[in-house]
Amino acid sequence: MYKKLGIGITLLIVGSFAVWFGLEHKVAPEPDMSQHPGWFDQYRELKGDKNGNIPPGIAIKWYKADQANNAFYKKAQDNLENIKEVGPFNVGGRTRSILVDYSNPNRFLCAGVSGGIWISDNAGSSWDNVNDYAPTLSATSMTQSPFNHDIFYYGTGEPMGNSADLGGLGLFKSEDGATSFAHLEHTMTTALTGIWD
Repeated sequence: MYKKLGIGITLLIVGSFAVWFGLEHKVAPEPDMSQHPGWFDQYRELKGDKNGNIPPGIAIKWYKADQANNAFYKKAQDNLENIKEVGPFNVGGRTRSILVDYSNPNRFLCAGVSGGIWISDNAGSSWDNVNDYAPTLSATSMTQSPFNHDIFYYGTGEPMGNSADLGGLGLFKSEDGATSFAHLEHTMTTALTGIWD
């Protein structure tokens, strides 16, 4: 009885080794980085330790840190339930200039790189676009005359700091309290196609 059991166990062990060694163990090929030169080097530099080695289990640590951050942000958002967004909504571009009207502290003007000029007459509760049909909406700077509060100027163009340069058309002027703007054609020179100040 024990003899048959011993032979059976031996055959089972030998058979298991035969199957194990008979299987083809494939090694994952090295990724072909020729199509992405420098990508893996940059990845290792960003994600690795000081020697460029990526520690085992780091993805789990990132995941846990992300979950902890999500819990933190969820708590922070719970405190912001009474905030109401007032606009301007869905406007392309970046706000480059904000101005408070000298004659009315509740009147705000904003210049957006590709959104144009926006005005709020109620301290930012609502906004209206002023120059939606201007030759360029690349408004990057704005000022108001300290001597005549009905006169406003805005400059156009963003020559750098963007993935694609947005050329300007010089200066625009309003003499009616920023209700409408007229292009100052003599300012349409190479020196004035990107005004930030």
